[in-house]
Amino acid sequence: MLFTRVNKDTQALPISIEDWEQKARELLPDGPFDYIVGGSGAEETLVANRSAFSKWAIVPRMLRDVSQRSLRIELFGQQLMAPLFLAPVGMQAIAHPDGELATARAAAAAGVPMVVSTISAHTLEQIAETMDDAPRWFQLYWSNDREVCASMVKRAEAGAISTLDTLPAITEAVDGRIPVLLDSGIRTGADVVKAIALGASAVMIGRPFMFGLAVAGEKGVASVLDTLLNELDVSVALSGSNSVADLNRSILVRL
Repeated sequence: MLFTRVNKDTQALPISIEDWEQKARELLPDGPFDYIVGGSGAEETLVANRSAFSKWAIVPRMLRDVSQRSLRIELFGQQLMAPLFLAPVGMQAIAHPDGELATARAAAAAGVPMVVSTISAHTLEQIAETMDDAPRWFQLYWSNDREVCASMVKRAEAGAISTLDTLPAITEAVDGRIPVLLDSGIRTGADVVKAIALGASAVMIGRPFMFGLAVAGEKGVASVLDTLLNELDVSVALSGSNSVADLNRSILVRL
């Protein structure tokens, strides 16, 4: 399912993540593009993270009233518009000159929290000013210098991640005591639904918004988010659910 609002600002932009990736490949030098798409080692985990989602399908339930839907969630006492975050990606200026500032503007406009990397191309203060009161998190790389860490913590706060195949075991182990955020292989709204149904509290995306940033800066990130949020809304409806809280293992079938 691919949905986005089509207007004069978006009609020339890609829609599917595959098309965004291809366009970014055409525009970026090898180094920056490989930084965005690459994984560690022989990249087996990178491939597995993506293919894991194809092992599950959403069971369509058409004869239910889903006219009053909401994607809102509560996380750490904060009301969020959807169970979606922008993952921490360092040095975003390699994809676009505006880097994190373009991403921050798009995230703030969409109401999607941005997780800021420790190694951002722009300062935390610049990003915070750009986002104003919009929700944002900070990814802390722990330093051997405790004073440095203490200083960073005073300026921001961080979250946690896991992977799809281990998600059910992790959620069972934490037993609701802490939220579980998944940051692995999300490409579509249906992927978000599958992750939530298997126990994630919310998900993060990285490569998709970086492709958008590389292709069209702030407008590219905004377009990627718009498509993903619309896909998420439709996928929730097709599962016969009215809210994110309704999503559980019963809406999925293992293929």
